[in-house]
Amino acid sequence: MSRIIFCVFLFSISTLFSQNKNSINIELLIKEGDSLTSINKNHEALIAYRKALVISLDSKNKKMTAFIYKKIGVSHYKKKEYIKAENHYKKGLLIDSLTKTAANNYYNINLVKKKLNQQDSVLHYLEKSLNLYKTLNHDEATYNAFLSAGITYKNRQLYEKALELLIIAYNGFKTGNKIKLARTCTVIGNIHNQIKNYNQSLAYYKEALHISKTSNKKEKSLIYNNIAIAYKHLKVHDSVIINYKKALLLTDPEDPNYGIILQNIALTYSASGNMKIAKKNFKQAIELHKTSKDTSSLLYCYNGMASLLIKQNRKKDVKTYLDSVSFLLSSSIDKTPLLDYYTNQVDYQTSIKKYKIALNYYKQYNELFEKIYNIKQVEIIQNMQSRFDYAKNEHTILKLSTQNKDNLLKIASKNKRLEGKNLIIISLSCIIALGFIGYYIYVQRQKATKQRLKIEKLEAIYQGQETIQKRIAQDLHDVITNNFDGLRLQILALLRMSNPKDHIMNIANELQDINQQIRLVSHRLSPINMHIKHHKFTEIIKARLSEFQVYHKIYVNIKNELPELLNDLHVETQNNFYSILLEILNNSSKHAQATELSITNHINKNQSIHFILADNGIGISNNYKMGIGLLNIKQRSEIIGGSAIIKRVDSGTEVHIQFPLQINLK
Repeated sequence: MSRIIFCVFLFSISTLFSQNKNSINIELLIKEGDSLTSINKNHEALIAYRKALVISLDSKNKKMTAFIYKKIGVSHYKKKEYIKAENHYKKGLLIDSLTKTAANNYYNINLVKKKLNQQDSVLHYLEKSLNLYKTLNHDEATYNAFLSAGITYKNRQLYEKALELLIIAYNGFKTGNKIKLARTCTVIGNIHNQIKNYNQSLAYYKEALHISKTSNKKEKSLIYNNIAIAYKHLKVHDSVIINYKKALLLTDPEDPNYGIILQNIALTYSASGNMKIAKKNFKQAIELHKTSKDTSSLLYCYNGMASLLIKQNRKKDVKTYLDSVSFLLSSSIDKTPLLDYYTNQVDYQTSIKKYKIALNYYKQYNELFEKIYNIKQVEIIQNMQSRFDYAKNEHTILKLSTQNKDNLLKIASKNKRLEGKNLIIISLSCIIALGFIGYYIYVQRQKATKQRLKIEKLEAIYQGQETIQKRIAQDLHDVITNNFDGLRLQILALLRMSNPKDHIMNIANELQDINQQIRLVSHRLSPINMHIKHHKFTEIIKARLSEFQVYHKIYVNIKNELPELLNDLHVETQNNFYSILLEILNNSSKHAQATELSITNHINKNQSIHFILADNGIGISNNYKMGIGLLNIKQRSEIIGGSAIIKRVDSGTEVHIQFPLQINLK
């Protein structure tokens, strides 16, 4: 009996010794594999892990075997052998499906599915890993998984789920890895930026910047760039520029992002009205984009420069940049630059008075805008459908994972209550979504209405010009044909008269009147082009007013001096203003039966000039119809960016003309 006990004792000692020896060998082989993996010798690492696996299988240590399968899977993953990696992860799960190793294996399969672009399976394995992680003690590896999962949900626009996981990672990293904490803050900031919580996004970006101890300039540059974007949404231009400049200082000039940051700085300066610095940054960005052959960024820069130059009325330079955009558009997939190009073409063609071409570009803009708008609507609907499918699949997975009948009954009971709540939540979500879509459609229709009104305005200007041309043709016909025919008959009648003196004076008076009418037509055709080279614009106006006073016997009272700024206006603006003046003088002499015309002017604080021309005639009727002359006054006022108001007053008629000086100065 004692011999039997002694044999059993010896067997137990040898078994225990063998197990300890096996454990030591496995640990040594795993350490060897880990060190080889750290220097990217994955093939040699696999040999070490497989040796450890053979020993572990013989010793029947399930947890260790599952752990080694995970190690082998990671090595295959690093060698981009994704199918082999997945197979080893799944072998580990067959042995162990409850521990942290199982959670890691589920998570690693999720990574493989991403690489294989099997998107339908990604969330399934990700959810399994997260459900296990939540039941285990959390460590840095767990928080890394929550961070990575949060990024995955963010990329799928499941922001609520993403924030839930990222907040867990955020709280975990607070007492540990500061670099990971900074990255978590950045991701949370990006989500708040996406859902338009700009102040919250700023808070997280600034926290990331404050706690980041890394010397990685690229990472800091990205944070400054994100802060600038948040300030841009809040329309704080000074802070936008400051943070873009900080990002620029941390970016290598050879980095493609350097040119993009310069481009964003230029756009910000342009939006805030600092055209000189904006132009300088645009030019630097263009040179960098040319070097890096970044067509998309070049298009944005060229369009930005064109818009800036249109504001400065640099028409020749505008055409150069618009031609550059036109040349590159065929090689760009992004349609936004094409919309900007159409907008710039409309403004440019309008500025050079080619209204038909401007009208065509407006129509092209509207057609493209309609297409893009329809695509966005489809994307919104697909996104909503995706979220609904995700919620539905999640619910199905929960049901399938429950096997105990008693628990199933309890869950079914709870699910009934949840379904009611979910129905309310889904209903509210649908109402909110429909409200958002309705508001979005309303905003887009408002934009379309504004664009349609601009097109109608352009058509009105074009039709007005044709009407004015017809009027001039009619005036010439009336002056030359009718009046000269009458004079010819009167001159022939002189031959039969014994005392033609009185008739000769009548003919002289009529000739003088015809001369005035021809001069008026001449002024309408080319008001100041023949005189502007030799005289100031204010002198031309005064000369015309003196001539008007002499020939029409209407006293002209210029109550305050004409401003010298009129001499600095563009020739086109001077022509239009002079034509407006001629129409008002013509109305006073022909229709108003006036004996006096007073002219006053003043310049407003917003740098707009305001003229008031008032006569003491019979006054315009309250229900007057817009004739050619009044239409000419209105349309020419709009061409120079201003407005005209014609109204009856107790003492006659007043015409108020106002237009901005800044955009009309040379």
